[in-house]
This record gives sequence, C-alpha cells and structure tokens, in this order.
Amino acid sequence: MWSYIAGGVFLALAIYFIVQGIRCGAAVRESKNRLAAYNAQTAALSFLKAFAAEHPEVNIHTILPREENIKKVLAALSQIEEKRKVAYERNRG
Repeated sequence: MWSYIAGGVFLALAIYFIVQGIRCGAAVRESKNRLAAYNAQTAALSFLKAFAAEHPEVNIHTILPREENIKKVLAALSQIEEKRKVAYERNRG
C-alpha cells in the first residue's frame, strides 16, 4: 500500500519537473529570440539606464560614448564586482 502511495508521489513529482523543464526551455528560447531582435544601441542604452538607476549620483546625460568615459564606467563596474567578491569571501570564510 505505502509503495503505491510513494510511487504515485514520485510519479507526480517527475511529471511536474518534466513540465517545468519544458516551460523553462520555451522561456529561454523566447528570451534568446527577443535578445537577438535587439540592436546593439538598444542593449547599450538599457545597460546605461540600469547603471544610472543603480548609481543615482551619476548623471546619465554626461555619459557619452567616448573611450575615456567607457573606461570610467568599466572601472566603476569592476570596483563593484571586486567589492562583491570581497564581501562573498568574507561571508564564506
């Protein structure tokens, strides 16, 4: 009796995970297609908007696509990544 119940629960879980995998795969394909439809300018603008939202002290209108400004943005992002790594290592160890 218990084996039938356990088997039914296992079967229900297996079906659930299969359906979720199929749904996830479909969502990933849709996201890839949507991302491919973006042009580079749209993606860069989205990146700059997200950066400005995270850093309100930065005036988005002063960020121009010049080499020195791109280097400043990349340097700021690398500092954020370094801080995240240090915090992770501190919490981990």
